[in-house]
Amino acid sequence: MTNENLEKLLADQTFQNELKMFETYSDLQKREFRKKYDLTKQQFVEAKTVIDSITFKSVTFTEQELDYLWNAIGIQPKDHQQPQSQQLQSQQPQSQQSNQQHPGEQSQRSQGRNQNQQPNQNNQRRKDQQTLRRKVREINFNWFARIAAILVIPLIITSLYLYTQNVSLSRFKADKVETLGTTYNTVYAPLGGKTMVTLPDGSEVWLNSGSSLKYPLLGSDEYREVFLTGEGYFKVKKDKEVPMYVKTNDLHVKVYGTTFNVNAYDENDDVSVALIEGKVSLALASAASQSSTIGATPKTKTKTKTKTKINARKASSNNAKETFLKPGQIGQLYKDNNKLKVTTTKGLDQYIGWINDIYVFENTKFKNILKRLEKAYNVKFLIEDARLEEYSFDATFDKKSIDQIMEIFKLTLPIEWERVKSPQSKNNHFTYETIKIKRDMKRKL
Repeated sequence: MTNENLEKLLADQTFQNELKMFETYSDLQKREFRKKYDLTKQQFVEAKTVIDSITFKSVTFTEQELDYLWNAIGIQPKDHQQPQSQQLQSQQPQSQQSNQQHPGEQSQRSQGRNQNQQPNQNNQRRKDQQTLRRKVREINFNWFARIAAILVIPLIITSLYLYTQNVSLSRFKADKVETLGTTYNTVYAPLGGKTMVTLPDGSEVWLNSGSSLKYPLLGSDEYREVFLTGEGYFKVKKDKEVPMYVKTNDLHVKVYGTTFNVNAYDENDDVSVALIEGKVSLALASAASQSSTIGATPKTKTKTKTKTKINARKASSNNAKETFLKPGQIGQLYKDNNKLKVTTTKGLDQYIGWINDIYVFENTKFKNILKRLEKAYNVKFLIEDARLEEYSFDATFDKKSIDQIMEIFKLTLPIEWERVKSPQSKNNHFTYETIKIKRDMKRKL
């Protein structure tokens, strides 16, 4: 609706009355009202502000109230004023004084005239009273009109000022909302450490060593969205109407209110999602990006277009194949063939134990164990004999130091290990420790 049409609506009495009663309408009536007048949210706020600011009520006075008001403004009530007809009545003509020589005859004539004049005098008295009341009412109306003008003019000026300020504030808020919706905050976990972050919706995320999480400062009303690099343990606040999308470079996880772990380090051969409780669905990032950009921040300003765009994305996302997980299941995406596999595990410690500094490995190759330990302890392993990398182990390290872990491996494998000088960064700081692993030639493989 254009501003010109909005101004016409503001002058329409039917529209004013319906707008005043808007708060009392049912949800159906409110939808019909919005459909009838085709107002945007901003136009509705402006119209409501104007109508509520300049609404007045008519007042009816009783006769007693009017008499009281007349006395208050210094006007004599009708009983205290003597009509001119009565004053004329008290004066005798000179012709009557000359006829005092014949008192009997004069008395008879006067009595006749008085009888004839009595009705006329009563009628004249009533007319004078009506005239006086009309004049007093006119004076009363003019007096109140002046007072109303004195009060209303500043009120209108104040209302227009407040309306202008409200419009400016609304536009400022709209601009800020749009800015916050496209502004992201990124949280990092240091190498060899962990970080916990609370999202704007109350969800909690623990980030493992070297991981990062990016999220908008102000989310959408239709969905929640975060971008994960590395590994994160999520406790998502339940909201069936507003799902959360956890996005990695290779896999998208759709969440409603769930506890789960995502391991998506770029250097890993796979991406794993372990579901502890609740329900999630998995979709390949490549398939999701081809069908839609699920949960991307809309750039449209109007509410109608934004909803249409979001709904289109949701409809498109349904075309991407989704794989659902149950509690205790693991979803693994293998990057080499882009295949997704779901398995059930009896223990989840090997996926979530890192939160409590517990590392569990089941039939895991030595090279993959070392990759995990590199992240956890911020070290770099150098293996001289590649044959050592293919050995598989079952192991649990409960809050062990890296030295203790290496000594345990030394008892199992024919290896020797030592710390070596690490390369320095540009500011001459050591960014990580380096541990060299070599074969113990005195022992057999």
